[in-house]
Amino acid sequence: MRLPPDKFFHFYDNSDLCLPRNYSSRDKSQLRYYDDICHDESSHWQPEVYPFAGHIASRLAAPRIVDLGCGTGRGATSLRSISSIIGVDFGNNIKRAQEIYPDYEWLDFNLDNISEQEQILLRPAEGSLLICSDVIEHLNKPLELLSFFRECLPTCYGIVLSTPDRNRARGHADLGPPANPAHIREWCFEELGSLMRRSGLNPLVHGFTRNFSATHTRNTQVAFIPGALSGLTPSKQHPSTLAIVPCYNEVDIIETTIGKLLGQGIDVHCIDNHSTDGTWELINKEFGSLIQIERFPDNPLDYYAWWQILERMDAIASAAPHDWILHVDADEQLEPSISDLSLLDMIAIADSSGFDTLDCTLLDFRPITEKQLELPTMFQFAQRPGAQQLQRGWRNRRSRVGLADTGGHALTVPTRIFPFNLVLRHYPLRSREQAIRKLTIDRGDRLQKERLEKNWHVHYDNYNAEHRFIWDSKALAHWDWDSTREYCVEFSTRVGISFSDYGLPEGFS
Repeated sequence: MRLPPDKFFHFYDNSDLCLPRNYSSRDKSQLRYYDDICHDESSHWQPEVYPFAGHIASRLAAPRIVDLGCGTGRGATSLRSISSIIGVDFGNNIKRAQEIYPDYEWLDFNLDNISEQEQILLRPAEGSLLICSDVIEHLNKPLELLSFFRECLPTCYGIVLSTPDRNRARGHADLGPPANPAHIREWCFEELGSLMRRSGLNPLVHGFTRNFSATHTRNTQVAFIPGALSGLTPSKQHPSTLAIVPCYNEVDIIETTIGKLLGQGIDVHCIDNHSTDGTWELINKEFGSLIQIERFPDNPLDYYAWWQILERMDAIASAAPHDWILHVDADEQLEPSISDLSLLDMIAIADSSGFDTLDCTLLDFRPITEKQLELPTMFQFAQRPGAQQLQRGWRNRRSRVGLADTGGHALTVPTRIFPFNLVLRHYPLRSREQAIRKLTIDRGDRLQKERLEKNWHVHYDNYNAEHRFIWDSKALAHWDWDSTREYCVEFSTRVGISFSDYGLPEGFS
């Protein structure tokens, strides 16, 4: 179906659109209307974009979602349990949405030619979270829509925007027109970032996500631009923050863990559970004058008293003078999930916007060689049930938060959870030698008491000393400075991660 009326077409200079000078947009005579027909209900374009938007809407308590360019409405209506829904599109798409989902509000507007009267009718965007998924590449006049977004920012919760990445889809040499006959032009990552900022839209999150549910290809950009109602504004003042680090026989990693926290401007209180491998001596030698350190309990026990350790951590936290508390195990490192922000930046934004709890996305780092001389650099998303909730940061309430009641996974006091998680880099099994020692000697019989009483410590039940404790690198992803951008949806919200059981993880041998 062609788009006939000439009034829909307007020509910009490429510099206005932050595109290369010699980029070629699609000519109007070749443009096709995008008919949002999907014959396979199990298939989805950009499958994580709507769940990502739904997660943000839920955490922000946005009462309404407005989907601009909603197609037949399948994406928007998937979020109906979170917020009320309004969809905007034109032509066959909006007609089908009205037929398939008659109980929802659908507005028949062409986003490439919104009149002043229609903009007034779109004011339901006020007090809403806006979604604009796979739309701007179809528009001849995208600057008008971006200008409308800017006008909505003072009275909305934010905007989730997605569009293909031209360079990833077809290579850096592609200068248009797009291969898709329904697309007028496409942007690469840097160009879209410049276009948003030039339009007065400053994304808090901007990265990549999958473009189709049947593949793992990550050729789609996704961004979240916070509105004033979200309260998500940068804060120059960092709250004072204390990390409590429990440890037992982690001599090969404890120096890295504590050093990284101190390097990020975070105070440390370390609780050693009577290590026997030199951990206690190393901490005192390297950090004795820089951190607080204690052995707990007063005398060694013949079993692992995780419940008592958590109770002690809770007591330390509630008595601390710090504004925020972090729980970081000895084999873990906390990272921001948002590019260009530090860990303290994220804590400051959460604090200033009225949130009191930080959740985490857990990454398990895996050895890929028999003799792993350094910490592993390849990871997989933790998919065991216990990784679905890891509330490892909280505003200090000066009272206990119930860590022991949940095994250290969540707080038992009322919480308002920040929409974007921290990343918890976990190095549990760092080599075959260390893994065998940990599971058969350091843990072994010491875990039986709490296993029987609380059903804790069961996630290593399927491992045994006969395993190699080596992973196939093909089942892992590589961590580098760009990982928070590459996996921005999964890192910041856990959307796209499938949780199953306590079976052996993929790639393990």
